[in-house]
Amino acid sequence: MSKVFFLEIDLIRKRFQIYGVFNTLSLLLVILSLLIGGKFLIFFLGNYPKLAPIVSLILLLMGLCNVAIPEDKLFKKLGLLRGFFPFLEIEKVRSYYRYRKFILSILLIFYLLVPLEVTNDTLKYFLIFINLLSFLTLINSLSTRYLSNSKKEMIYTMMKILYCGLLALSIRGILSIHISSLFLSISSWGLLLIYLVLFVINLWILHPRKER
Repeated sequence: MSKVFFLEIDLIRKRFQIYGVFNTLSLLLVILSLLIGGKFLIFFLGNYPKLAPIVSLILLLMGLCNVAIPEDKLFKKLGLLRGFFPFLEIEKVRSYYRYRKFILSILLIFYLLVPLEVTNDTLKYFLIFINLLSFLTLINSLSTRYLSNSKKEMIYTMMKILYCGLLALSIRGILSIHISSLFLSISSWGLLLIYLVLFVINLWILHPRKER
């Protein structure tokens, strides 16, 4: 799978004409500045419990819960790679593409959601919202695997609209129950256990099935 990863990096570099060590390092510096600066700027503007649901919504809108690749797209991508690079092991490439976005999404979600100051309260809010995003990922992955692409897109759009609506109503005080308040009675260990279960189920759904 490392061959495919470096191959993709090389293709991206050529596509955007990123040549030379200086250009590559400059691009990495800009990306790191945006990630680090954006995170600190967000959580310095207000307290974590109020900002965590907004950041979670942004992550949802960015598509970080849309990690499962449709079979037709995967088949087309594998066919293209097989034609140009016959030396690649297709099953390993298939696994790479199935897990790539899932792993990247988890890393980004953890990094952008983790509080700058870890206390019992902020830790609980962090666990609540990574559970919520993991559950939305599960719904999206199930719809990708078992439903048509149009139905899957409709479900994902409905999830975003519902989340936006609930968040807007709770911020304006129209909805007395906040999204996080439904889970505050669960202990941090309980929330961690729920996340691990959701993580395993998500991995199982993404795992390639053996073709008969």
